Parts: sequence; C-alpha cells; structure tokens
Amino acid sequence: MPSDVILYWAHGGVPTDIRERSDNIFKYPIEFVQFPNPPVKVRTKSDGTKESYVAWNSAMETLGPRPINKVLKDAGVRAQRIAILGFSASCTAQRLVLDSADGGYVDSAIAIDGIHAGVDVWTDFASLAADGGAIERGCQPGERMCTITHSQVEPSYTSTTETAEQIVNGVFGGAVTKEGPPVSKMLTSWLSDPVDIGCKWHSNRYTYDKMPFWYQVNKAGLHVLGYENLDPTGCTDHIFQAKVVLPRVLEYILAPRWHEAPPSGTCVVGATV
Repeated sequence: MPSDVILYWAHGGVPTDIRERSDNIFKYPIEFVQFPNPPVKVRTKSDGTKESYVAWNSAMETLGPRPINKVLKDAGVRAQRIAILGFSASCTAQRLVLDSADGGYVDSAIAIDGIHAGVDVWTDFASLAADGGAIERGCQPGERMCTITHSQVEPSYTSTTETAEQIVNGVFGGAVTKEGPPVSKMLTSWLSDPVDIGCKWHSNRYTYDKMPFWYQVNKAGLHVLGYENLDPTGCTDHIFQAKVVLPRVLEYILAPRWHEAPPSGTCVVGATV
C-alpha cells in the first residue's frame, strides 16, 4: 500500500520528536526517506587559495533525470503524496528536484531559511500553490502546498529575505501587502517554554521567549513566513529556523493539509515504477 512520504536531506533532516510522534501528528503511517549525502569537493578561489564546498549539483546528477523515483526505488518505498523538505543549503537540492522530470510528483515543498537562488523555479511552484494548481501525472487531485520561511541573515550573496520577496512579487505580479489569512499561532507567536540556542561559529547564545515573527503571506496552498533576528550575526536565528520553525511547519501546516484526504493509492511512484 503506498503511503505519504517526506523526502529530506541530512542537512536539516527531520527532528527526532516529529519521527517519534508521527503517527499522532499525521494520524496514519508516514515514510521518511533521505536523499543521499552530497559529496564535498575542493575548488580554487580567484586569489589562489582553496576551499571546500558541497557539490549539490553533482549529487543530483548521480540520481539521474528522475531523482525522486531513484531514491524511492532504492528505499523500497511506494509513495502517494510526496513532500520535499529542505533547510539552508539543501534548498538548493530541492530546487533541482522541482526542476527535474519528477517535479510534477511533488505535492508539497517546504523551504526553511535556505532559498538563495533559482527564484524562477520556486516562483513557478509557489504560483501553482497559490492558484490551487492540481498535482500532475495522475496523482490525487488537490492544490499543491509551498511553504517558505526565512530569518534576516544577510550573507554576502542574495539573502533568503530577498528571494522570498522576489518570489512573492513574482507570484502576485508586483509588491504585495505582507498579510493574509493567518496560519497557526504555533508559527507566529506561541512558545510554551523559552528556547535557548547557541552558535558555535560566533560563540554566542540567545534565548527565544516567543516566535520572532515578522510577517506572513498566505493564499491557498502558499505560505511565506518571515522572522526577525535576535542575534546580530543571524547565526542563532538561522538555527532557530531548523530547531523550532521546521518541525512546526510539518506539524501545523503539512499535517493538517494531509489530514483532509488520507492516502488513497491513486498515485503510486517509486518502488513499483
């Protein structure tokens, strides 16, 4: 019997708490399937020094033109609805999946503080979600879901704040008021207990007493959530996205969406294809 599947990368991953409570959160069995880890390569910079980098493109190329089908076959999993979950750098791999021959199988794409490039691909998918675009290739009809979150980290390259704005403007044809029908307060205001987060790169710690919420844009299956920084370096805020925002998106956006229609077996990809 095919099941709903969350595909993810080790960079970000699926929190242990979500795995342990998945039957209660999703109300029926969910498969968690990890994409292979990308290789780390070395390149020479313009000043002659060398640096290591994660070769996301190479990792996806090894999976062939149908990366979802390949990963599911290797895992022996039959899938109906498919969500792809990325955090930080693994959102690069998400974009490559959406742009592949298997992109039409994706029901839900969740990008946590990690879109720095490929805005055109993300805008296309976000537009389908906002317009209630049906899933392609014989899958169970229903609108797609696209959730994009970001902190206010400002790297030397295009920030996640900037790409979120570009995507929203691309979907709505220009600047849009940053509001809309609210998503769960679990994502915008509520923390039962303070969350203490440290950053090894800057040797600092910050305590979050509530969600550092900034704005939201919601239409149909599209949710864009912006968060402010507590940490001037942005480091702990980026980690907060992985530790707090990511699991809440799974529990309070994806799970309720999938509750509306349990797996029916009408779209089978993976092990039997």
